[in-house]
Amino acid sequence: MADVLVRPATIDDAETIAEFNRAMARETEQIELDAGTVSRGVRKVFDVPTHGVYYVAERDGKIVGQLQITYEYTDWRDGVFWWIQSVYVVPEARKQGVYRALQDHVRQAARRDPHVRGLRLYVYNQNLAAKAVYKRLGFRKTEYDLYETDPAESREPGQTATAPREPLDRDLYCLKCGYNLRGLAGDPVRCPECGNLNPMGDALPPAQVITAKLREMENAPVLCIAAILTSAVFQTLFWYVWSFGARGMAHDVFFVLGLFAFGPLAAWLGGVLRFRWSCMRKHGWFGALVQYHLCGLSACLLIFTVMGTATWLLWSVGHLRWSTSYLVYLATLAALFALLIAGVRYVVRPIYRGLRETLDRLQREVAITVARDERRRRMAHGIRRPFG
Repeated sequence: MADVLVRPATIDDAETIAEFNRAMARETEQIELDAGTVSRGVRKVFDVPTHGVYYVAERDGKIVGQLQITYEYTDWRDGVFWWIQSVYVVPEARKQGVYRALQDHVRQAARRDPHVRGLRLYVYNQNLAAKAVYKRLGFRKTEYDLYETDPAESREPGQTATAPREPLDRDLYCLKCGYNLRGLAGDPVRCPECGNLNPMGDALPPAQVITAKLREMENAPVLCIAAILTSAVFQTLFWYVWSFGARGMAHDVFFVLGLFAFGPLAAWLGGVLRFRWSCMRKHGWFGALVQYHLCGLSACLLIFTVMGTATWLLWSVGHLRWSTSYLVYLATLAALFALLIAGVRYVVRPIYRGLRETLDRLQREVAITVARDERRRRMAHGIRRPFG
């Protein structure tokens, strides 16, 4: 049986998730959800990260299960509860560990986040099979019952959900298509060009913009690793020249080598300080930076070792005639490159993915703030596409 791969969902998975949600509603509550409404709701989760996150389980390249995490802040415990919702596993993949893999992935992510106070979920009271699964996987029934009410039922006839708003007397552009909304009323304002709802307050940047800002913030730890590697190379050269070639060597040469040997340490310190700022000094920022160093330097060490050995082998092969030793060298060379590919694929990449999730949690707030500030500056200059 193929292994189950759990990963964060992307916008490309939105239609599959929406179809799974409709299938779950039909199966557990015997109701038919509107396809358009569900599709919009799923896509909005990707557009507004504070709404939650989806995880999907894949087997043989096909999505066979999903769940969603939403967030509830608790002032009693000064932290966040993660709510597990929208759980679905395709019928042919049930009782094969798919949901367990999803839950284990979420549980591990929660353990890495110091702000998470617990995992919670609710289940349809007639869904006995799901109750049995949750109980078997460690969930227990609480002392709380769930109640809800629809605000529309208690609203007076003709009463709207929000107070009317005066028409816009300034240029404000649609966050999706750039249409000028001047003269339109409401909060949010519906764009007549594309139908997008535009809040009048601080709009949350689109998910792709936040992701781009998060990737830009990764420049700081990359700078740290580059500074360490540069310093290591030139320090080795500096001490070698100092030990074996000092006689007759110009002082300017030592000065230049020393500058390149110890100067990058200042760049490393700058990268550390910038990374700390991008994480708003949240608990865990230093540990994440150390993990990034270990991951990056280990990957570089693996690459340098393999490439150095491969270079030596190629040089050695050039001095040999066609023989059994020649074939052995070539086989060793192929094995080295296979080791490099396997190490990157099965060791470095999984570690980096987990580290990337940690960095996203630490830096997301700053990324949103930076994107909003850029939006304000662009719109102040009348640029039609405030988020690029």
